[in-house]
Amino acid sequence: MRLYCAESGRSSSGVVVRCGAGQFDTAIRLASDHPQSTEGNETSRLRPLITLTLLAVGAAGCTAPQPEPEPSPSGPAAEAVAADYVRMAPSTPSDTSPLLLQKRPLTPADAAIIGPEYATAFDWTAAVPRIDADDADRMGLEGAITAPSGAELFLAHVARPLPRPVGKAGALTPAIQVVVNGQARESSVRFGRDHILIVCVPTGAPVLLKMSDKGRTQTLDLRSGKRGPDANPLFYTRYAMKDFGVRTNIRPPDPGRIDMSGSLALLPWTEEHGWAPAGKAWLHFEGFLYQMLADTDGPVTLDLSRSITVTVGGKTCPASAEKRLLADTPTSTSTPEPLDIAVPAGFRTGTLRLDPEVICHDCHPGTPSSVRITLVAGPVPMAP
Repeated sequence: MRLYCAESGRSSSGVVVRCGAGQFDTAIRLASDHPQSTEGNETSRLRPLITLTLLAVGAAGCTAPQPEPEPSPSGPAAEAVAADYVRMAPSTPSDTSPLLLQKRPLTPADAAIIGPEYATAFDWTAAVPRIDADDADRMGLEGAITAPSGAELFLAHVARPLPRPVGKAGALTPAIQVVVNGQARESSVRFGRDHILIVCVPTGAPVLLKMSDKGRTQTLDLRSGKRGPDANPLFYTRYAMKDFGVRTNIRPPDPGRIDMSGSLALLPWTEEHGWAPAGKAWLHFEGFLYQMLADTDGPVTLDLSRSITVTVGGKTCPASAEKRLLADTPTSTSTPEPLDIAVPAGFRTGTLRLDPEVICHDCHPGTPSSVRITLVAGPVPMAP
């Protein structure tokens, strides 16, 4: 900055000098100890003082406050992930991680998808701009990552323990899609306990999980932890009767009986018959159906559809069409034999009738026997 100064007047007490540069303009009165001195001598005596004063004025006019330095991000530089990034981290951050300050809890019973052979559930989510190196290392990632501008990293934590699927857990991962803002991203991730699903999404965008198991798809909103209308409610509330039994005696003169004992459950899918027909569910029997007949030579076969029926609302529902060879009295090594009956999906109570239609060498039909069925709602069992 260039500074301009000039004498602007005199008085009995000294010389007045005015200095200025742009927005700065300062008037300085330089006092004299020798009012009787000549003009030349006075200027000569005051020149050092003028010089020091001008330097002070220049410094005051030229000094501006410096801006505060921008804080640098902590830790090493983070890699900006792709906009369609989907990853499953095999572990969790530390309990003191700043990521957990953003944690939003979910109810695992609601934030779950359960199918025939696969099930998962979530107990918290978080949305963060980046994952630093320390957390990335604990979570099993290759390094620190950050979301691109206008996006965030959405985290969904897999609960522990997990619900049990209806059938045996499948060996293969079901078809899974992560849907962000209506755009599907294919994913082959498998949801293990304590794993964390990481998805790069536009800030605040809806995030859905779609899982297809045995040809049918169910949807979960990961932001709200609520299932979509495509979820089958019978996967999430188990209606069952734990202790069930009915028997019929064989008419004289030959003693003996046919016995059916075990448990009943209302299921949308079974391993034996797949999906129940539309509007129906399987009343699934798990237990033993056996015969105790004296003086009978050869096998005993029961016609299931003609021998076992359930009556509900005045309608009769027969067991699946099958002729089953009945075993003798079960032992500790016997394997339970399931049986399915298609009933209305809203079935909760009815009457099961056992009226044996048997094929054997010399046995007689038994007398019919009935038992009242009442299913009780219970929670989904958890995997060990």
